Amino acid sequence: MLRKQVLIILAILPILAGLILQRETLSKSKLLSGQTEQGTMHVPQPLWHEAVNYANEGNAAAQSAQTVEDWRTVASLWEQAISGMQAIPEASSHYDLAQQKAIAYQQNLDYARQKSAITLSATAKIHSQGMVLVSGQTNLPEGFILSINLYRAYSDEYGTNAEKPHVNTYVRVPVSKGQFSAELSVPTVEDVQQQLSQWSQLSGQTALAYSSINEHINVTISGTPVNQPNKVLAVIGGPKGTLLTGPQTYDNEFFRVVENHLKVDM
Repeated sequence: MLRKQVLIILAILPILAGLILQRETLSKSKLLSGQTEQGTMHVPQPLWHEAVNYANEGNAAAQSAQTVEDWRTVASLWEQAISGMQAIPEASSHYDLAQQKAIAYQQNLDYARQKSAITLSATAKIHSQGMVLVSGQTNLPEGFILSINLYRAYSDEYGTNAEKPHVNTYVRVPVSKGQFSAELSVPTVEDVQQQLSQWSQLSGQTALAYSSINEHINVTISGTPVNQPNKVLAVIGGPKGTLLTGPQTYDNEFFRVVENHLKVDM
């Protein structure tokens, strides 16, 4: 009897070994193809966790962000979190959740970009006889040099366009603790006459006489990377000012410019 049982077991063993080998081969094939037992693509854990970690860091950084540089860091973290979620393959069981996360993260990114945009607000008023006080606030970095120009248009005896020609006064001021201010003299009739006289001397033509001068003053407050301190250039994106972003900035042929315009009535 015992001998018979042993013979039966010996006969069955090759069959069992074949079944085990077949199952192991199938499992290995699924793993190599990225499939789990349920037929869903296996997502490498680092891919998902890395995106989540960037999102957590973005949330944490936003809690203490104050400066433009802080918000740029926050925006960068959200950008990386979004890229990570968008990299989750469509066949993954995490795909739908990853797409929802990417949309939610985009709202946070938009907010961070808004907070990192350059702002330049200002007021201008007649401060005393012949003087205009220009002052304002900005989130430009400490020590950033702003240029303030007062323009006053006039018409010559031929009725030249009231916006051209003009006389102006000019000053450069640094940003200090988010603020700036300057007093500038108002261009006068005497300045117009002097400018026309200089034009006559340079051109060799008879000096024109002005016929009228505008009763309002145009004020332009602007800043570019040109002649900025090195510590400022390091923050604004170098000699091209690539990190100067927002509605009050624009690109010219050489670099980015931040600018604001005001008008003051005499």
